[in-house]
Amino acid sequence: MLKVSFIEIIERGLPESILFIWACCLLTRTKLKFNKFFIIVIIFSFLNYIVRLLPIQYGVNTMLGFGILIFVNINLTKIPIVKAIKVSLFVFITEFICEIINLVIIKYILKVDIIRVFSNPESKTIYGIPSLILFTIIILIASIALKKIAMRRDILNNNDIA
Repeated sequence: MLKVSFIEIIERGLPESILFIWACCLLTRTKLKFNKFFIIVIIFSFLNYIVRLLPIQYGVNTMLGFGILIFVNINLTKIPIVKAIKVSLFVFITEFICEIINLVIIKYILKVDIIRVFSNPESKTIYGIPSLILFTIIILIASIALKKIAMRRDILNNNDIA
């Protein structure tokens, strides 16, 4: 079981859930009204919180979170199953890479004790902000790249017709 404080839920869990759902919608070009988006984020956050409370080994919660994101994408955002799996995998891997980069910076560049950082919910949240920012930037870049690829594909398809 992972101990998650209320501060971590509000300051880290909720923004991360917003980014995950937003990234999935952005990368699959799924449009959601704000109210529906907000409800989906709350449901996803709540389910992830419940998973963290389960008496399971560390790492299993990540796999369950991945499954929850796929489930939410398919059933609530109505993303087709193959796209939901692909985008969920991309989002989780990207977030994982951002977390690793952030940990390397904290440990080797800032020379801060990781154990001390992660033992305090406030410092854990503050030191985690750069990974969320990096994640947001990568998602925006991926979204722009996908739009450009789609535009080029449309241009090529239109030229084939003419």
